[in-house]
Amino acid sequence: MTFEKALAITESLKDKIGDPVDNKIKNLVAAMIMMGVKTLSLCEGHKNWGLPYPWIEFDREDILLVNRILSHQNAGKRNRNRWVILPHSTPRIVPWNTKKSLRTLQKDASRFAAFMQFLYVPRSAR
Repeated sequence: MTFEKALAITESLKDKIGDPVDNKIKNLVAAMIMMGVKTLSLCEGHKNWGLPYPWIEFDREDILLVNRILSHQNAGKRNRNRWVILPHSTPRIVPWNTKKSLRTLQKDASRFAAFMQFLYVPRSAR
């Protein structure tokens, strides 16, 4: 699947009350979908309520795939844009360093999405 197709799918998604995917995490959600991950719940983070960092919950069946993606994303000693899987009832990826500003973490989410676009090689090109 192309990133553009995954982005179109992402833009059609709505939460339980009919709101679209948060803008500041939309590219990361699309990249996860492009990679074959079934996303279940997500948030771009909030300063005054909820969690102060972006997160995405995904289907438990995709945990090995997400772990493989994260192993590529988190490689390198100088990389400061690392993400981890939190063991919730539904697994969730979150930034490793949640002490950064929300704005920085949202930019990191976009950089992670760009990395996945670079990493992804369609089956037809293999």
